[in-house]
Amino acid sequence: MSKISTIEQIEALFMPTTFEIVKKQNPDIDDIDALSLSWKMLWSASDLYDEVVNNGQTES
Repeated sequence: MSKISTIEQIEALFMPTTFEIVKKQNPDIDDIDALSLSWKMLWSASDLYDEVVNNGQTES
């Protein structure tokens, strides 16, 4: 699985929820900043996912 497909899957599954949580936790944040913060969170999740997959492949 490539990095692009991973982030696309994470975006499809979690972007609406992530955006909603960011808006709830930061009521004064505008949509552009909330979207940016949501993307940062999703990229971090993608990086963690990739790390877990890589660790699982190297260990038997």
